[in-house]
Amino acid sequence: MKCPNCGYINPDSVLECLRCYRVLNEEMLLETYPPRSRVGNGYRRFRIWRERTSRSLHQSFFRLLQKLRVKPVPGAETTVLFLGLLSLILPGLGQFTAGQKKKGLVIFLTFWVLFGLTFFFHGSPVSQPAMSLAFLVHCYAVADCLRQLPAMQLLLKRLAISAGVGLTVFIFYGLLTALASNYLIILRVNDNLYLPELPAGNYVLVLPGAYLKNEPTRGEVIYFETAGALLPEIQAGELVYFPHGRYLERVIACPGDFFCVTEAHPFVNGAALPEKEWPLHKIQWPHSFQQKLPPEQYLVFLPYRARGLHSTPVVISRSQIRGKVTATWKTWCRRRNL
Repeated sequence: MKCPNCGYINPDSVLECLRCYRVLNEEMLLETYPPRSRVGNGYRRFRIWRERTSRSLHQSFFRLLQKLRVKPVPGAETTVLFLGLLSLILPGLGQFTAGQKKKGLVIFLTFWVLFGLTFFFHGSPVSQPAMSLAFLVHCYAVADCLRQLPAMQLLLKRLAISAGVGLTVFIFYGLLTALASNYLIILRVNDNLYLPELPAGNYVLVLPGAYLKNEPTRGEVIYFETAGALLPEIQAGELVYFPHGRYLERVIACPGDFFCVTEAHPFVNGAALPEKEWPLHKIQWPHSFQQKLPPEQYLVFLPYRARGLHSTPVVISRSQIRGKVTATWKTWCRRRNL
């Protein structure tokens, strides 16, 4: 017997709907409920009304779920899952493919606007809320495509599937982040070693694949790794140790160039180095004799702390370079190129 309230197909032997508890046949219920009662039909109707009232809260909640319910499409589970996969890859694509072009366009534009705010205001108070909203929009886009699954018509299964969608989107973001780290890195400057070019708190954009086919040129800012070493100098009776780590600096000389420092001014190939190609920090550079860089070697000046800020020339190999620094910005997106 089909329930007139929720449409659930019940066995013929039941008197009430097994899903919403609606009385299916009131006349049959009056004959059998309450059993062996000698009271009249008026009291029996009162008992029925009282049981209906006791379940009114449950029925109100069920009607609310009915409004959110989408009629399942039998035998179309594969299509629905495919639409969900499309929205997982690109939010709004599943809705657009299913014919809901306006909804898909709204989801698509909303997601990319929020994602753009996250990227361009990285490090500011706007970034985290925008990223959270973009994540929720992405989850909604996937869950909306899966609403036609028969399992989504039950509350507990709907909650479980929604939680699974959120976890899937989170794992998808993690995989994209791991993949994007090979092509894009955002770093925060935590020290004032690079004043005045890069104050502490600024962010820099590094392209790890910039030198896969090209070679670094003079004046470019590179992101590289160098090992710690003792410097050939003593300050206040103490040895100066240059710490290992990853640094940002401008390339001063390339393989085959002649370099020297005379009267605190760097010279490359006998010509004074233009100011736009100076290192990021403005610290007095030590005097050095002219030398020629061997192949696959690059010269940079690195700042270090040893009873104050100092600078020293460091020769790094091609294999130590991790990427090219292309831009820098502050927390409120005052961006400029390096």
